[in-house]
Amino acid sequence: MMNDTLFATLNDWVDRYYRDRLTQVDLADPQLLREGREALDRLTQILRLGSVYPFQQ
Repeated sequence: MMNDTLFATLNDWVDRYYRDRLTQVDLADPQLLREGREALDRLTQILRLGSVYPFQQ
């Protein structure tokens, strides 16, 4: 259930992981995949979903 604490935590997550722009060069950078996985891993932790994605195994 959404509450003020979860809302603040999700806003912090967005501020940390969401890129405000993406270029073609970024799409070829392996770091983008690592960042995406890190972001998804953290989001599933915040939402207490457990290991949802294969890379989390």
